[in-house]
Amino acid sequence: MKKSNLILKAAILVIFVASFNSINSFTSVAVNVDSINLPDYSLDTDLTLYINFFGYDNDILNLTEIESMLSSEFNDGNQEIGSSTISFDFVFSFATETDYNQLEDYINSIKLYGTGVGYSLNVSQLIDDLATGDRNDILIPENGSVIDARLVENYLYENFYEVNIENPGYTMFLFNFTSLDSLVDNQDHWYKVVETGFDSNITIDYWFSGYSDIPFVPTLGLGGSERFCFLDLSARTWYYDWLFTAWGFPTGDYSYYTYPDLDTLAQNVSLYGSEGKTVLSTYLADYINSYLGNVFSAYYGVSPIGKSYSMQVKVFNNLTEAGYTLDELNWVISKARIFNQLENDFPWIDWIIDVQYVNLIDYPSISSWISSNLQQDQDGDYIEVANGFYQLLETQLPIHFDYTAADSILPAYFFLTDDIQFRWYGTAFAGLGGMGWELLVNDQYSMFENGVSSLPRRGMSAVMIHELGHSLGMPHPHGGTYGWGSSFIEDVMNYFSIGESSFSSFYKDGLARAHNNYWYSLASGEMDAAFLKYIDAGSINELLVMVNDIYILLGSAANDYQDMNYTLSIEKAQLARTEIETLVYYIDNPDQIPTTPTNRTASYASLLVFASIIISSILVKRKRK
Repeated sequence: MKKSNLILKAAILVIFVASFNSINSFTSVAVNVDSINLPDYSLDTDLTLYINFFGYDNDILNLTEIESMLSSEFNDGNQEIGSSTISFDFVFSFATETDYNQLEDYINSIKLYGTGVGYSLNVSQLIDDLATGDRNDILIPENGSVIDARLVENYLYENFYEVNIENPGYTMFLFNFTSLDSLVDNQDHWYKVVETGFDSNITIDYWFSGYSDIPFVPTLGLGGSERFCFLDLSARTWYYDWLFTAWGFPTGDYSYYTYPDLDTLAQNVSLYGSEGKTVLSTYLADYINSYLGNVFSAYYGVSPIGKSYSMQVKVFNNLTEAGYTLDELNWVISKARIFNQLENDFPWIDWIIDVQYVNLIDYPSISSWISSNLQQDQDGDYIEVANGFYQLLETQLPIHFDYTAADSILPAYFFLTDDIQFRWYGTAFAGLGGMGWELLVNDQYSMFENGVSSLPRRGMSAVMIHELGHSLGMPHPHGGTYGWGSSFIEDVMNYFSIGESSFSSFYKDGLARAHNNYWYSLASGEMDAAFLKYIDAGSINELLVMVNDIYILLGSAANDYQDMNYTLSIEKAQLARTEIETLVYYIDNPDQIPTTPTNRTASYASLLVFASIIISSILVKRKRK
């Protein structure tokens, strides 16, 4: 049932009660609640994606063709874990020449131009390193210019990003700044990101990738602090080369794997012919679809939703046996930092965070399994988690974690090992999650530079939040269905990350929509039952105002949802459930109803005014499909 139909139904029911009571002729009718088919209270989501082109010739862009290639509807989850049906409209626009020049001038003012400022990937050297276990310099310095992506994001926010209140949604800025490049001397441009380590509090300008000193992340854009992102498709990145060579992950035939930037595309295809225009349309649509499917609609429910969440981390410490003190190690994961981040990103959830350090040697079933199953190859000692260790840890979950601590329990094993890798079907990992519990691992060389305790390198709080995100229902911002073209946002769920600890605005919205659906569905269904109970009890006059207020609260929550005020909407739905519980108590215990007299005339007037407002709003409210 659409939100408008739901509110209309509520308004009609309230008018019905008010009118019958106003003439004092209401007759109680026994109603069998079990025979009522309650409506579907899931909240359909209609959003607009605003796509703003900077530096594109509108004569060669076929917007109708591009739109025909875009996915416009996504449906993930169900009512128990948060139904999320999202439909997108698309609005295309072109930046004026003045706006383009303004942004280009700004980028020129902040870029670092020179010799060897950018990098390409030495694929053959990387292949050799992967085979031998060596770690050599795998990046080739390139000439051109490097641009701070975060500065560009901030500039867009201050000068070009606008929030559309009437038709809310997200914005994509798509750049073509080939003017920054030179084909004559093979100069290109790159974007970089610099981050401060969440746990280490040191500046990080390299990528956590299995190599210690890979320079800045070669991103094509950024986004996520607000409800917009940007991509410069004329810039270069070696990220796709890394994916295919080191990970072998990408699947699908996406055109950005073939053409790494617009310069390459233009050199291979004539963009002014009909065939070239279609190739360009496909190229742009592939990127936009990746963001639509992986980012703007991101939520894949995996477990029931609760009001309170207990994240319990048990740290099995083996590094004190290697000579490190607990004071040197305990910064690696922070209860306070994790709590503050989650409370900031998802304030409607009651968070309980617990971190406990124990000695691995005190747990013989676990420690002996590790020592008995050590393997070794060119990269050193490791265990294969899928060969029984995963199953062992899963069976011991009730032993190590308190499953009565909250509505939802998020347990995590964290191993501080003495230079031992954990692998999942051959792939080394720092965190494994999404199965209702998490598994983390870190050693002294990942934690400290060269294992030296005075040189902190990488903590695990952000990794913990990442894996917890999977248990909350969060995907990566990439995938086989929609490709890896959406990797360029700041989000803790990103593989293309250098230490972000927060969820992007897109992912916070995704979880909030799911929780909205869950809490709103519960509240609305409970109010249906309570309202029938109220009628069956004779429509107690003293409770009429409370009934009215609850319906107003639910209507307000639905409006906030459509306006993307998701946190406020959740809070109202949760408050409505509390009010409904009180209403039902008073229906069952009329002698407990507060004796403060109720102005019945005012109550009826209030109900009728509420109903007229709702009905009027339904008639004028835009409905976009």
